[in-house]
Amino acid sequence: MKLQILICILLGSFLSSCAKSTLVLSDEIHEVSLISILSNPEKYDGKYVMVAGFVRIAFEGNAIYFHREDCVTELTKNALWLNGDFLNTVNAKQLDMKYTMIAGRFNAKNKGHMDLFSGALEDVSIPNGGRRKMP
Repeated sequence: MKLQILICILLGSFLSSCAKSTLVLSDEIHEVSLISILSNPEKYDGKYVMVAGFVRIAFEGNAIYFHREDCVTELTKNALWLNGDFLNTVNAKQLDMKYTMIAGRFNAKNKGHMDLFSGALEDVSIPNGGRRKMP
């Protein structure tokens, strides 16, 4: 009987710790402004982030820019290189030249094609169809 109680207590504490780790994983995505990443790259390096910006999907030019004008005038230092399999899909191409939300792991050392960008979002995805969640 004491063994069964002990097993129940241990199982309960194990399940409780699993629930806490699940919460940590779901909270791992940091929704931040693109300007925060551009001005403090070391703070977000290696973290999974979600940012809004102007997206360009093009050969050797997949990027998310701070503003549309930055993209048009090729101010690549105001942008992050986008890297991931999702970028080769039809859905990603529909986001070309539009403001949208992008999620990915920020890599401050990866400067993209010809080191033109201020970092990279790797393993990118388009959360919520690219639309920002409404509160």
